[in-house]
Amino acid sequence: MNKNLLKIGSQIKTEVHQAINNIDSFRPKKLNRGEIKKYVDLTKVHGRQSLRFIIMGYALEEIYPKLLPKKFSLAKKQFTPQTLLALTALPKKLMPMVGENISLLKIAIKIKQKKDIAKDLKEHAQQFNWMNSICWWDEPFNPRHYRVEAEKLARSNPAKQLKKIIAGRKKQYQTAIKILKQLKIKYPSAWQYIDLIREMADLREESWDAVSRASVRLRPLFKNLAAKYFFSYNQLMMLSVNEMLVIAENKLKIDLNEINRRLNCFGIYSDTKIVDRPLIFNGKNAKKLSILIEGKKQSLSELIGLPIWAGVAQGKVRVLQSADEISKIKFGEILVCPMTDPDYMPAIKKAKAIITDQGGVLCHAAIVARELQKICVVGTQIATKNFKDGDLVEVDAIKGIVRKL
Repeated sequence: MNKNLLKIGSQIKTEVHQAINNIDSFRPKKLNRGEIKKYVDLTKVHGRQSLRFIIMGYALEEIYPKLLPKKFSLAKKQFTPQTLLALTALPKKLMPMVGENISLLKIAIKIKQKKDIAKDLKEHAQQFNWMNSICWWDEPFNPRHYRVEAEKLARSNPAKQLKKIIAGRKKQYQTAIKILKQLKIKYPSAWQYIDLIREMADLREESWDAVSRASVRLRPLFKNLAAKYFFSYNQLMMLSVNEMLVIAENKLKIDLNEINRRLNCFGIYSDTKIVDRPLIFNGKNAKKLSILIEGKKQSLSELIGLPIWAGVAQGKVRVLQSADEISKIKFGEILVCPMTDPDYMPAIKKAKAIITDQGGVLCHAAIVARELQKICVVGTQIATKNFKDGDLVEVDAIKGIVRKL
């Protein structure tokens, strides 16, 4: 990347766009072994793209700070490489979570104006309903749901909220662009890296969204497949890839007790020798596997990670091991999780700050934190094992330190 940044960036953009187009164009009329296999192959490509983004993020963390002094001045402001990144590495496109909020506020304004919103709700659902079905579990939202949400917004002052969001984003981007113009002149190599991060953030979002849109399109087909064997959609989603391929040929005998145990807790282990035949653990055995791989909980008073959006916040911890637990978090708590993905968005919106075990500059938590200006530290390695619900902590996202109070 030091030598061929533009070439690598261009190659990745081309390949990711192709992968997204392939997912978007996959629209089977029914599911059989061939169609399931085709979709599995498409998602394997997506998986490799995601892994490459992760590796790129860690590489950028190594290279980018070395391109700048530890402290420097731009646009009459003092920066460190980290604070500069937080302020300027904003997505170039409007992220769906922001676009959805703006669209719903506009509908709420129409409600206050006593206008008919039926068409607006239908169009809103067509554009954004996949956002509730990101990892295949939940039903996509319908116009009825959005009517309820818009009516809630209409009880306050949606016009004021909309104005605040638009003005805030305009100011945020104007500041970033002003700084980036000076950065391009004074530190062109650093500008190139930040520009790449911004483009990769957009590509990551588009990649997630493509899979989510596919989940909405294919959901009825998978429901039909589940009904054929007299079990639920969620039970079907507990089958491995190989089991799914076999069931499409009517050759798999289903052990519903095994499937239900997986619904409670499961783990998958694979290595290069058994990559096509992974071992599936459920229940207590899955929990034992987790402890064996991740180790036991530790107790440190201070953790160090990568600061994303600068600031300091104090609050009570809420540890979420998966997006299935997002209903537990309360407004103002500090979210601690292994890593966020789009399923975590309801929890992120409630959280005062975000702490993750994993991640780098191109991880989901980093992209979202910069977009929402949410205090965030990623890559602490063991936050979910070190903290427990109710712990009072301070998140110092200026120095990248999380300490127990």
